[in-house]
Amino acid sequence: MEMLFGLPAHPLVTHFPVVGIPLVSIAAIVLVLRPSKVSEYGLLVAGFGVLTAVATVLAASSGEAFAELLSSGEAIDKHRELGETLRLLSILQSLALVAMTVTGRRDVSKTVSMVISAVVVLTSVLALIWVIRTGHEGASQSWGFLS
Repeated sequence: MEMLFGLPAHPLVTHFPVVGIPLVSIAAIVLVLRPSKVSEYGLLVAGFGVLTAVATVLAASSGEAFAELLSSGEAIDKHRELGETLRLLSILQSLALVAMTVTGRRDVSKTVSMVISAVVVLTSVLALIWVIRTGHEGASQSWGFLS
């Protein structure tokens, strides 16, 4: 996806992951801290996590198309690498949330539950860090001339 409404799609599409990933990450960590709420809110958080992962994949693919329009450089390559990692983290986070929601409705061993919870927290924290790093790198490239 290169263009959207006559504009490069990447700057428009990135807004969903920039807002969605922190919201999903915070909600996911809250669910790990309050496992009794998984049956009530797990499906909502997991669903929004999957939607955010899809938006992150779209943002990454639109970024690849946008990078082809620009002259490639070290800064763009760094932003691209961060975006690729963020795409993977978002997908892993959504899968972990789905697993937590499914197992939260079933009688599973404490070990399985703890492993899934650890993966949810790890992917959530890393996704938060990576969305900040990726967004900062992209914003610096776009708006760095103001400083």
